[in-house]
Amino acid sequence: MLTSMAFAQKREGQQPMNAEVRVEKMTERMSAELQLSDDQKKQVKELLAKQSEARKADMEERRAKMREKMEERNAFKAEMDKILTPEQKEKWEAIKKENREKIQEKRGEMQQKREKKKEGKQK
Repeated sequence: MLTSMAFAQKREGQQPMNAEVRVEKMTERMSAELQLSDDQKKQVKELLAKQSEARKADMEERRAKMREKMEERNAFKAEMDKILTPEQKEKWEAIKKENREKIQEKRGEMQQKREKKKEGKQK
C-alpha cells in the first residue's frame, strides 16, 4: 500500500493512467525495488490486476448508490415542493441551512478535539 501511495505521489500533475498501464508500471517498479523473480512478478501482476478490478467495481457501485440517493432526494424535494406553500418552502430551506451549519460546527469541534488528543499523545 505504501508503495502505491508513494508511486501515486510521484505522478502528481500528470494525466491519469488506465488500469492496465498502472498495473504494469507498478509491477515493474516493485520488481525493480524488490528484485522479484519472474514467478513472483507474474503473481504480483495478477494480484494487482485483481485488486484494480475490485477497486473499479467498488467505485462503480458507490457511484450508482450516490446517483440513487440523489434521485431519492430530488424526488423527496419535488413532493415536498408540491405540499408546501412558497412561504413554508422558504422557511423550510432556512431551517435546513441552519441544521447543516450546526452539523458543520459540531464536526469542526470534534476535529479540534481529535487534534488536541493527538497532540497530547505525541508529547
